[in-house]
Amino acid sequence: MELYSTLSSVFTVISFVTFIGIVQWAWSSRRRDAFDAAAALPFALSDETALAPPAPDASAGDGGARR
Repeated sequence: MELYSTLSSVFTVISFVTFIGIVQWAWSSRRRDAFDAAAALPFALSDETALAPPAPDASAGDGGARR
């Protein structure tokens, strides 16, 4: 049972160190430009494109049946 406790503690420490590494990477100033660019992507479309009507559905009206 002591082996289980030791392995559990080691895994917890490794997980915590990994978490701290990810947080440090995400908040580092070297990544700021890339994250700012990614954050602006949803707003990159022009308003005209966003308001364009959807393309007509080929199966609209006749249930998709061919005549």
